[in-house]
Amino acid sequence: AFGRSEISEVKRPVNDLLDPRIDFKQEKAINMDPDDKKVQLEDGKEQHYDYLVLSTGSKLDMGGVLGLKEAGHHQGILKLKNVAYR
Repeated sequence: AFGRSEISEVKRPVNDLLDPRIDFKQEKAINMDPDDKKVQLEDGKEQHYDYLVLSTGSKLDMGGVLGLKEAGHHQGILKLKNVAYR
């Protein structure tokens, strides 16, 4: 119940919650190329993908990653406050 557990008792690493086939990255993307299925990360590395989940945070920022708006697959993106009480 809320307030009855310490964070350390319920906190788990993200990778423990995911299917082992998922390569989870928590890094800033600065550019994306949906045609070649790759994302350029802030550290200069490129990440290739089969499927991409790009989480921009609780505030939608379609201009935050070059190419995201043009990729066109954002019709299903909802703001957290719009789905929190469904």
